[in-house]
Amino acid sequence: MNHDHRVELSLAVLSLVVFVGYHVWHYCLPWLHFKGHFKIGKNRYFNADQFTGDATRLWTHAFGKDHKASVAAVQTLRNALMVCTLFATATAYIGARALPTIFLDEKYSKELFRLSRIDPITGGAEGHLGLIGPEIKSGISFCVSLVVFLSLAQATRYLVHVGFMVKIMMGEASAQREGESINYEVEVMAIMGQAQFAFSLGLRGIIAFGLTFAWFAGPTTLFVATIVTTFLIAWTDHLRVVPYKAVYSELDELAHQQTAPEHMDDKFIQIRLDHEQNFKARH
Repeated sequence: MNHDHRVELSLAVLSLVVFVGYHVWHYCLPWLHFKGHFKIGKNRYFNADQFTGDATRLWTHAFGKDHKASVAAVQTLRNALMVCTLFATATAYIGARALPTIFLDEKYSKELFRLSRIDPITGGAEGHLGLIGPEIKSGISFCVSLVVFLSLAQATRYLVHVGFMVKIMMGEASAQREGESINYEVEVMAIMGQAQFAFSLGLRGIIAFGLTFAWFAGPTTLFVATIVTTFLIAWTDHLRVVPYKAVYSELDELAHQQTAPEHMDDKFIQIRLDHEQNFKARH
């Protein structure tokens, strides 16, 4: 193994550590930090997946208590199933049709071989064959696409099961199964949590699949793409939450100005005052 090979291996390992390490931290955030949030300066950031999980539990509780909400619940499940099915179908097409076409075509194979020899750090225009050839990289891409398809298929499976559970929850609360009383609301919450995790894993697998294609252009491209992509994922995974009192302090400043803005009519001010009274009553 020469110097260029060691550099290529180091960049590939660093890219893997950055991408996988962030996601381990992200999914363990609710346990590593109190209530799944952390602070940077005066700003507090929350885990978006935790927010989604909380919203899912509230959604399950809402249609479990109100039988009239079953139609809206089924429509929500239908939309989620449509998204999962669309992603799973696209992944299956890429893995079963597009990838074999690219890797088995002689023209594409030569182009991939050429890209594997060009890298600004490990070889340059007169570079050499990298430590990891295009055949191994294509195999890794295929494995990643398989993981993505399985994750999205599992998410679809869970959502289909919840569709059957909606009708059961609309029935008798004292339903029996194997001689034991079953809390179907808790069961649906658990299934929706699994579906959410599988869908999230599938989306991140799609991103990882794109990074494996960046690897064909060389380890430098892989490393730069991993850093940029991980930063963007981290930015979209966490929500900056403005404190409740801070929002209403700004509204107070607008409400007590001598000349109120045109968009701030009497109805808007009344709604703001009602919310403020409710907040003070709870605290």
